[in-house]
Amino acid sequence: MGAAASLLAAAILLAPLSEGVPKAYDLRYHLGVTAQVLKSLQTGDLYPRWLAAFNDGWGEPTLVFYPPGLYFVSAPLAALLRGDVLAGLYAALGLFAVAGSLGAFVFVRRRFGTAAGVVAALAFGLMPFRVFEVYASGLYSSFAAWSLLPWAFLALEGCADDGPSPAARPLPQAAAWPVLFAAIALLNLPAAVLLAYLTAAWIAVRVIVTRRVRGALRVALGGLWGCAIAGVHLIPAVAEMPAAQILGADLYLGNFLFQPGGSGMSAGMQSVFDRMGLFPALVLAASLCSLEAARQRGAFPTGDPRRGWALLVAVVGGTSLFFATPAARWAWEWLPVLQKVNLPWRLLEPLGCAAACAAAAAVVLIARGGALPRTVRLAVAAFLLGLGAWGLVFDAAISSANGKFSAADCRASIPQFARMEAYFVPKGARRPAELTGMPQLACDQPCRVDVLEESPARRRFRVTAQAPLHLAVRTYFFPGWTAQRTIGGAAQPLAVGPEPGTGRIVVDLPAGESFVVLRFGTTPARQTGGALSLAALLAWVAWLVSRRRADATA
Repeated sequence: MGAAASLLAAAILLAPLSEGVPKAYDLRYHLGVTAQVLKSLQTGDLYPRWLAAFNDGWGEPTLVFYPPGLYFVSAPLAALLRGDVLAGLYAALGLFAVAGSLGAFVFVRRRFGTAAGVVAALAFGLMPFRVFEVYASGLYSSFAAWSLLPWAFLALEGCADDGPSPAARPLPQAAAWPVLFAAIALLNLPAAVLLAYLTAAWIAVRVIVTRRVRGALRVALGGLWGCAIAGVHLIPAVAEMPAAQILGADLYLGNFLFQPGGSGMSAGMQSVFDRMGLFPALVLAASLCSLEAARQRGAFPTGDPRRGWALLVAVVGGTSLFFATPAARWAWEWLPVLQKVNLPWRLLEPLGCAAACAAAAAVVLIARGGALPRTVRLAVAAFLLGLGAWGLVFDAAISSANGKFSAADCRASIPQFARMEAYFVPKGARRPAELTGMPQLACDQPCRVDVLEESPARRRFRVTAQAPLHLAVRTYFFPGWTAQRTIGGAAQPLAVGPEPGTGRIVVDLPAGESFVVLRFGTTPARQTGGALSLAALLAWVAWLVSRRRADATA
């Protein structure tokens, strides 16, 4: 039932694609990245951090800073689909859509039964903001990351369980939390930051209610473990950030929901976001009131795990709503890293997830005559059905709001998308529009240059000159670019760096014939991050094996 409901939810969500490709705001960026990652993988670069086509061919260290997770799914899928980048990207979104709905099914079914799980799968998969991400904003990495949120809920429940002994906890839940948090961080850093704060809020409330801290410590340590597993991306992203110019300061100020003044959005767009917030907020409120009424009538006796389940959903949903409004501006200004998220309305995803799960539980209670008074059941049923119908109408409007264009036209535009001006230009470099007319290769002394090999992260030249020279390459310099000269089969490193005023790569060469290899490779930060990820992942596997053996002998 769960798989069928999840597939149905994904099918309904993606059905409007049959009418054409949505003109989603960030679609061209994701297609451009997927196309370049596919090309890099095909040339043997298994972790492509440098995307050579961006910025009109000047390149960019995109995946040093932007999480690579989505593209490590979409590019291999594109390869399986005969190099169809468009199909690969939407196939990846389809897989994440199914995974999200299936997670909602499992999370809710565990406490409220199969029927409630089916409702949760459909409700989560069709929340208006998820439709908005696919068809309007194009926040595909965010969509993928938040698709793992229901699974994270399930893992957090198990990880925080204060049972009589650690061995009594369900192993898959306790073990999954570090890996899930790492996966979310590798898909979308804003989602990981917000999840960390939402988890901290839930743990704080849980400690106050239960007066137990052991589970809170396990959750915190699991989150840190997840950061270590994702270190291959996180450490270089933080360490090398000072070397890049990154877009996005103070965007949070104009992107709150229900903002009376100072909004950075048009009145129409502000209204859309407010409605996308109001819809799940009302669903969550009605559902939580139903759960509380059922609790007071004895449906959830003391010790019933559904009380802890409801607390998790309520805190995550309520905190998400609060942080998305101007009332939380002080938190955005004071809390570390939060401003880097830029867009408070990103919290519509966890708010919608909480609302979908709570609504599914409420539907089950309504169906059970003894859990709630008849008048309450009728009122809540009418209210939730009305909101559900309104949500489907809203979904249809959102899916067509930006318009569509043909798949053929979209595919034809992918090479252009791959050359667009992106977001991570090296510090000190001029923008591509200011550097028009620059040749691919240039020498400051008379020379001859033959290109022997060219791939996104590797170039090989033969340079012949009568005097020492500077070879300028029409590619931005960024830490990780190295050059070497081959003499008699031996490699000799060459001085390489940025040209002042442009940022292009300049290599110092001696007189004579030189075979030069220019490569974008590793740095100490990238080596450290990779080693940390490997060690943390191996430690996680060793812990998992030891726990399984302990359970088998218990």
